[in-house]
Amino acid sequence: GVGEMLDVLVRFIGAFSIPLKEDHRQVLFKILLPLHKAEWLAVFHEKLLECTKKLCEKEPPLAEQVISFLLRCWPFRMASKQMLFLSEIDDMISITTPQSLKTVYPKLAKRLADCLSCINSDVAEKALLMWKSDKFMRFMVTNCKEHMPDIISALYNNATQHWHHTVHTRTLEVLKLLLDRDPELFDASSAKHRKSCEEMEKKETLRTRRWAKLQMMHDKKQLVTQTHKSPTNTQSVLPELNKAARSRPPSTVATIAPQTPASNVAQNESPSPRIPDTYRESRRAPERVDSAERPLSPRSPRQKAAASSSAAAGATAQHQQGGASSSGQNAITRSASSTSPRLQGSKGTFLDRERYAVGVSWENGPELDLQCVVVDYRGRIIEAVHELSPVVAGALARRSGQLAVPDLGEAQSGTIWLNLSCLGRGVALVVFLVCSRGKKLQELKGGNVHVAEESRDKEIARFPLENLVGATAVVAIIRHGGEKSWSLHRSAETSKTGKHFMDVVDTSLTKVIREAVPNFPKKQKALVTICGLARGAVASLPLPSPSKWLFVGVSWDLQPASSSGSTSASSPQNGHKDKESKEALDKAVGHICTPEDGLVVGLVFLDSAGKLLGSVMPQSPEGFGARHGGRSWLGQGLIVDFSSIPQEAVQVFVVVFLISSTVDKLDPFQRPHCCIVDPAGCELMRYKVVHGNDLVGAKGFFVGRFFRYGELGGVSQDAARWGFQALGAPCTTGTTVEATLPALQQLFGQPLTAFQTPQCVAPDAGVPRVVSL
Repeated sequence: GVGEMLDVLVRFIGAFSIPLKEDHRQVLFKILLPLHKAEWLAVFHEKLLECTKKLCEKEPPLAEQVISFLLRCWPFRMASKQMLFLSEIDDMISITTPQSLKTVYPKLAKRLADCLSCINSDVAEKALLMWKSDKFMRFMVTNCKEHMPDIISALYNNATQHWHHTVHTRTLEVLKLLLDRDPELFDASSAKHRKSCEEMEKKETLRTRRWAKLQMMHDKKQLVTQTHKSPTNTQSVLPELNKAARSRPPSTVATIAPQTPASNVAQNESPSPRIPDTYRESRRAPERVDSAERPLSPRSPRQKAAASSSAAAGATAQHQQGGASSSGQNAITRSASSTSPRLQGSKGTFLDRERYAVGVSWENGPELDLQCVVVDYRGRIIEAVHELSPVVAGALARRSGQLAVPDLGEAQSGTIWLNLSCLGRGVALVVFLVCSRGKKLQELKGGNVHVAEESRDKEIARFPLENLVGATAVVAIIRHGGEKSWSLHRSAETSKTGKHFMDVVDTSLTKVIREAVPNFPKKQKALVTICGLARGAVASLPLPSPSKWLFVGVSWDLQPASSSGSTSASSPQNGHKDKESKEALDKAVGHICTPEDGLVVGLVFLDSAGKLLGSVMPQSPEGFGARHGGRSWLGQGLIVDFSSIPQEAVQVFVVVFLISSTVDKLDPFQRPHCCIVDPAGCELMRYKVVHGNDLVGAKGFFVGRFFRYGELGGVSQDAARWGFQALGAPCTTGTTVEATLPALQQLFGQPLTAFQTPQCVAPDAGVPRVVSL
């Protein structure tokens, strides 16, 4: 009966005299406004809005109180009520004066920005429709200039990130209206938006740097604590160890005992109420004996001497064992001929050189494939080295030829070189794993992991591949222990299935990362986020299945040709800078808002002979297991189910064509990039197309190509897997699939290595280096 009572109240309010009495205002504050909190507001909101409007029409300053109340009790978890509140705010603005709403401008602009970028498409669409009202547009542009950058940022985020096509279309229309209404305000707000994005990136970099510094301080403190627990009655051994620290034979080879789970290692330690044993055991850095590299010692001289003696005692006790280690200990022991102080410590082998190599050899058994992944402190896999991606991230890791050390097995799987000086502070660990091709790992005989430094023939460590089962195994880990501090650890984490590191991300790699990376959530799985793909780089995709479709999106920024440094006709050179700049911006924005003009993104499918099977474009939006999401202003996307792609399709090209009657160059389209996102919303990889001289005069460009592993490379047993290679090649032959087919067929016949950076071997160090041509 609330609606009926409000229907009666409307007639009473119409009879109120002007000015309103205090009792009449209390009707609004004590009856009408509290009714907005009801869960069933939609049942009587129409009558409630009529009562509120009649009171505010009689006394317009009351609209400020109404809007302030609505913003204060905003229904964040109920989209239907948010739409009702937006409608009421729009009505309140239409019946009041701008001067009476000065106090609510900041909160109102912030709430509208949040609604514009709301993930609920109904709320976002309702907030965008409010801008179609001329009075509302004039009110916001005139009175909310200081807060307009927040609204412009929300609109830009919508245009690039929102998932709903209708919201994309409405956003473009609102941006065009704002540009026409006040071009100067639009330009100033866009500049502030770009500046805020740059500041956020700087803050993120600073935060990562501070976290690395705190991590280094924590590791040093844990190292000092471990030093105090060692025995102290070994004063006589200290001179011998100092002498050994000054001379180390170049042919020293260390034997590394297997690494057991951290829970077994930490059983004999005292429990910590704040840091779990597994965390303390996995993050504690190895001990050093060399005085030049010894960690921070205690403050008092007596404690300094005790700490030095305890470190010497631990090293001597381990040296006397002669390389033998008991089962269940994560120990590193030296061979009888080794006198290297850098191999001392019970938690790993110190790596104090710049370049190291890891290789695998075996006598008999299945063929092995050595792979490597780079993990940051957030538990994300940011780079990967495998047979189709031999060089990553500016040569910080690369795959090259075989080692040249004696006593190698008959078969080898190549060598992965690491340049530790190029690894950033955000890198937490580097994981090496082997994948079996065909047979199981338990059939492997005579397998060994070899570690060399600086050159292929300088081996420093070797350990056997024992007790491996399944198809994939993590064999070694290089862990970051602070600034310029790295240590090598052995691992034996296996997985029953998998032929590639992408197959064990949720199992073996997640378990290894969870034990090694601090503060990694227990219930969270490791993510693959390779955002630094270079031209020619190859990224592997998960095995296809109907439930693992992928979103392939291509986005770009829009910028007038005059501001991008080109010499087009719209460049301001004759004194009419403002007028020509506005004309260039209108030209860059206006042509893309029409359905006939703009950039077009699509997929082209080719068979094993290079013949055209078909394409998925906005004109033909569905087919071959892919569906086009429609055209948009700043990007387009497609949903691809790789398990539904026909077997005869072996390569799929991602193409971008410029179809416009007003713009004949790619200059207005700046910073194009391609991203691939999984169903959970995690970005698997990102490729930024370089807008260089090769794209000048082009009518489009080829972003990259998807390929089957069995066609362009990879093991034949893994032919069901797809990979992506970044190309960034210009398209100069036309703007249709038929016109560009010869260029696509030429790219089709090129191998993967044709687009990758050439390599050469430096004769002095024997380590392959990447040469920029």
